[in-house]
Amino acid sequence: MKQCIPIFILILASGCQTRAQSELKPEVATTIVVRKSDTMLASIQPNEIPTMTINHRITKNDRTRLQRSYPKTLERLDNHKPLSVQDIKNLTRSGVTDDAIIYEIDSTRSSFFLMPSDEIELEQAGVSKKVVEKMKSTADAQY
Repeated sequence: MKQCIPIFILILASGCQTRAQSELKPEVATTIVVRKSDTMLASIQPNEIPTMTINHRITKNDRTRLQRSYPKTLERLDNHKPLSVQDIKNLTRSGVTDDAIIYEIDSTRSSFFLMPSDEIELEQAGVSKKVVEKMKSTADAQY
């Protein structure tokens, strides 16, 4: 039964009607909490749209590749220093996911003022449009 709870919550959170859900009374179902061990994974209040925060940090394998190929970039990340355009290219080349790169841009409070030539360089280095758009948005956030 314990293994079914997360599945039931997923069905409930996605808005699917189940027999168990249709039998719930609003005054009875006040909060749904999903726990794994002693760690709370999610808490959903009635009439609330559930959201999940996923931590898009770089993985242990990413760190190993960065240490081997781009130790200066890893040092900036570890010291929470702003990233450069070259750091973004290095992260992409080492296989870090777009979501992890965007997370690191936010967590280091990096700002980018991209010229068209920078955008071309980033595209040629394999940096995704999603990451380039995030980089461009950091300049807008400064003003």
